[in-house]
Amino acid sequence: MPAARWPAAVVADLTGTYFGSAARQIGTDVSNDFMFGSLHLALRDRLAAGINGNAVRHAIPLNQLPFHLSDVGANPPATLKLEAPLAVQGRPPQPGLFPMNKFSAAPLIMEAARVAQARSGGDDVKKRLMVVPDVHVTRLVTGQRGGMTVVTEVLLKQAENGVLIEKSVPVPEDGVVIIALGTIESPRLALISFPSLPNTGLIGQNLMAHLRSNLTIRVPRDALPPGLPQALAASALFVKGRFQHAPNDVGHFHLQITASGLDRPNPDSEAELFKKIPEVELLDALRQTNDDNVVITIRGIGETTPRNNGSRITLSADLDFGVPAAFVEMALTQRDRDLWQAMDEAADDVAKVFAGAVHPYEVFDPPQGAPRQIFVVQPGVAASTVLPFDSRHDGMGSTHHEAGPLWMGTDPNDSVITRTLASTTWAIPTSPARPCSQRSDRPIRC
Repeated sequence: MPAARWPAAVVADLTGTYFGSAARQIGTDVSNDFMFGSLHLALRDRLAAGINGNAVRHAIPLNQLPFHLSDVGANPPATLKLEAPLAVQGRPPQPGLFPMNKFSAAPLIMEAARVAQARSGGDDVKKRLMVVPDVHVTRLVTGQRGGMTVVTEVLLKQAENGVLIEKSVPVPEDGVVIIALGTIESPRLALISFPSLPNTGLIGQNLMAHLRSNLTIRVPRDALPPGLPQALAASALFVKGRFQHAPNDVGHFHLQITASGLDRPNPDSEAELFKKIPEVELLDALRQTNDDNVVITIRGIGETTPRNNGSRITLSADLDFGVPAAFVEMALTQRDRDLWQAMDEAADDVAKVFAGAVHPYEVFDPPQGAPRQIFVVQPGVAASTVLPFDSRHDGMGSTHHEAGPLWMGTDPNDSVITRTLASTTWAIPTSPARPCSQRSDRPIRC
């Protein structure tokens, strides 16, 4: 997290509290207990040797990466830095409990709704939380209060007997409205609802997505270290990379690697990953499988250039639910293309590391789904000689996590939202925030 890009208070909140809490919640604060076994260890050791031997271009050296795990002891091996953060718990957090497994927010929101129902005695007016389905928010009505622009009503449309009915929900004076509609709908609602703020023109800018590539290869069992069991099982690994665009400009990417040992021709690198085994007979069959090859998929995810004027969200002339729809534009810069090239070069190098220096390996075209063609590549030869980089790329906008169209900052002339006083709530910056107050029966309101 570059210090100049994020407000210091945000970095302190995230690194001091929220990253740790989130890691414990989803199970990524401990070493991977879900992915283990001979194949996993063999591939992890080979990948570490390749990175340490400078055989993977643009990979961050393992000795430059910090440990983010809480259970690795005093002198953990650097190979643990290649463990994939799968967010799946394989062992119980304490005796008597089942593992939390793959995290989902749905049970939490349902539990909170039930608690609110019980505490209010079923009186909607007294509820602190309600989940209202089949509602489309169209606009936030604003007004002036104490020199500030505040939200006074939430306009929405709800389907009743197949007909959309327009309704409004009043916001109390000490109420807080949180916009959490995702990458596209959040800036659209902000643009519609706050057309006259000093920084309205910044809303929807700074749109970012991911540069994404896919490469799937198959290596023979003979390319792996001797002594592995019949059933090679599965593996998941994670490589962090960077590319130096200029002396003070670094771009980042990572490679998500999945692998499965297979006993017959199959392009699925996740054939035994995230699978539910319903009976012991199937488990025994998997253990007795004589796997003779390993399919490995290398997925590259790279960050696009921030504050790119060609990538943005604006309002369209088309209407959706009676209000302007979002118009999304995405454009690549030369900086994006350079990072994409570096990421694909790293994927090629990882493929060569896994295949080894003796045995040919196979490259699937296309790299996802059933292959139309399978190319045989000689050891030490890059996969790009048979499958060019461009043919591995996903479409722009098809993958993203961080997005940025409502980005944080301390200067309202250079950012869209800011951190309000004494709270971790974020708000559209219009004027200095009023002081916070807290009642015994309500959360902090700002």
